[in-house]
Amino acid sequence: MAKKSLRQKEQDLSNAIGFLKDYLKKIDEEDWKYVNAISGQLRALIGTGSRSLNPLLINLAEEKSVDLECYAFSYQRELEQMPDLTNSMVLGFTPTPVVVLKPVNRPTFRKKKFNKWIEEPILKLGDHLYTGNEIIRMVAEKEGGAHYDDALPEKLIKAKEKVYHKSGTEFNHVQAIIVSIAMYVVEVSEIVLNKDI
Repeated sequence: MAKKSLRQKEQDLSNAIGFLKDYLKKIDEEDWKYVNAISGQLRALIGTGSRSLNPLLINLAEEKSVDLECYAFSYQRELEQMPDLTNSMVLGFTPTPVVVLKPVNRPTFRKKKFNKWIEEPILKLGDHLYTGNEIIRMVAEKEGGAHYDDALPEKLIKAKEKVYHKSGTEFNHVQAIIVSIAMYVVEVSEIVLNKDI
């Protein structure tokens, strides 16, 4: 097998970002089925945890010496020790992203390496802790982003329970997290693509 050139990988990333932008426009129109398509692209771009996964964005950023950094919520206590995140806490980051390139003026944000953040628990529901990578992969590998499965894990079902925004918009934890990560990935991919080496 011939390895792809840097230019070919950049073209792949550019195509993937084009798809994500189109899917995010559909989300803006409240066509939530595109969350599954977004999860498939995110799995290909940033998914880790298996030898078969080759996260294009993470690898290309490393090849071009671009630090993928983000600002993420910081908790006073470890997430494992906290009660369930309530709807109001979730509404605190929706539609404000879970992860952003530049911090908003909040003392609860801290700078992190993105490849570390994506593997840290960001949501707690009952006994379940969820990482961004896990949420992306569960949707992509169970609900059609990359594969369909005959059964859904209880953990995914719990995370997909509906939450209602005060504006009347209906969404769930999975949708909020995947869309937030996708917005970050689009932004940081432009930085990676524009970096000359």
